[in-house]
Amino acid sequence: MKRRIIEVDYTEIGGFEASGLLTSEQVADYVRETIPTSHLEQCPNIQYEPDNPEFVSYPYGLAFFDPETHEIKVGPAERFGLIAPEQEMIDTVTHEIGHNAHQNLIEHRLEIAAKWADLYERSKNGENDFVSRYASTNEYEDFAESYMTYVRDPGLLQFVSPEKYALMRDFIFAGREYPPREVGRE
Repeated sequence: MKRRIIEVDYTEIGGFEASGLLTSEQVADYVRETIPTSHLEQCPNIQYEPDNPEFVSYPYGLAFFDPETHEIKVGPAERFGLIAPEQEMIDTVTHEIGHNAHQNLIEHRLEIAAKWADLYERSKNGENDFVSRYASTNEYEDFAESYMTYVRDPGLLQFVSPEKYALMRDFIFAGREYPPREVGRE
C-alpha cells in the first residue's frame, strides 16, 4: 500500500491507511477543520507508525509526542477500542496535538504555562477536577486530556472544571468554542 502524506500547514500527516481505521486524508481533514493551525507550530509530522520501537517498550500506549522534536507517532490500530476505534484514534491525535500546544506554551508563553501548572496543583491537592484518571498522572497529561476534552466533549470539561475550561477558551483557543457532543453521535 502506498504511504500517503497530506500536509496541513507545515505538518505532514501520513501512514494512516495502514491502520485500517482512518485514512491520512480523513485525519488531515479533521485537523484542518477542527484544530487551530497555531497548535501545529513546530510539529513536523503526525504519523501512524505501529512498528515504532517506542510501542514495544510502551505496550499499552496509543501514541506519543516527542517534546524535543515535536513529532507525534500513533501506535497499532489493535490498541484502540472495540466499540468506536476511529473515534478513539481521533481523540488520541487530538490529545497528542494538545501536548504540542502545551510544549509551545512552555517554550514561549511561560505565564500561561504557569497558570496551567497552578490549576493542576490545585486539582491534585484536593479539588480533583480531572477529566480522566489519566489526567491526574501529571501536569502534561492533565493539559493534553483537558485539551482533547475541550475540543471533543466541551460540556464535560466545563462541568468538571470551569476554570480549566475558561483557560482553554481564553488563552489556548483564543475564544473559540466547540459545540457539545451529541449523545450517540460523533
